[in-house]
Amino acid sequence: MERLEINIPESEFQRLNTLFPPTVKSSTVGNRAVELTKFHFRSIDPLCSFREKVEDCDLEITSNGQVQRIEIKGTAAANVAWSKLKINGTQSHTALLAGMLLYRVIRVYERNPAILVLRYPEDFSMNPEPRWSVKQNEA
Repeated sequence: MERLEINIPESEFQRLNTLFPPTVKSSTVGNRAVELTKFHFRSIDPLCSFREKVEDCDLEITSNGQVQRIEIKGTAAANVAWSKLKINGTQSHTALLAGMLLYRVIRVYERNPAILVLRYPEDFSMNPEPRWSVKQNEA
């Protein structure tokens, strides 16, 4: 597993805190993780471009004529937090099996987040779990 440390300048940290303030909501954690990942890629290539939520991935990056698709999962934890790491959707699952990278962004609310680059099957396996939607009963 590769570890990429991210050094966030104060101005970017404040921008992220305004757009995605610290909360336990998974959508905010996820959106902040995507923004941190974009920041990382822009630090390598300021001219790179992004498309979000494309078919089988969370983020598609185009840099120097190369296209890369990745799945991104964020956490406020300081480690992978394996028990909370879930893949939703058959398309993402299939793409990960085919070699797409999984970026686990840790410490999303801290000034020094990191990206753990996970590769299937070297770094993780995927076990199916049933999921059920819960709906309110009509009165």
